[in-house]
Amino acid sequence: MTKVAIIGNGVFGGKIKNCIQDSVQFVEPDDADWVIIATPNDLHYEQVEKWLIKRKNIFCEKPLTLTEKSSKELFLLADF
Repeated sequence: MTKVAIIGNGVFGGKIKNCIQDSVQFVEPDDADWVIIATPNDLHYEQVEKWLIKRKNIFCEKPLTLTEKSSKELFLLADF
């Protein structure tokens, strides 16, 4: 079973959790296969960067970042 962590317990994070709860196992981010970022937009860059450095798969609600430059930085950090 896929191990998932959701960072952000607001409306969007709750909706995602309700939609996937029957098909995944929720764990702490360090133990997750996927980290879902569902926080305010201005926190996305910092959080996505942190989990990419730890080589986690990331799903981030849009927008990824607030600028094109910072999105490109994260893109280059990701291992494709």
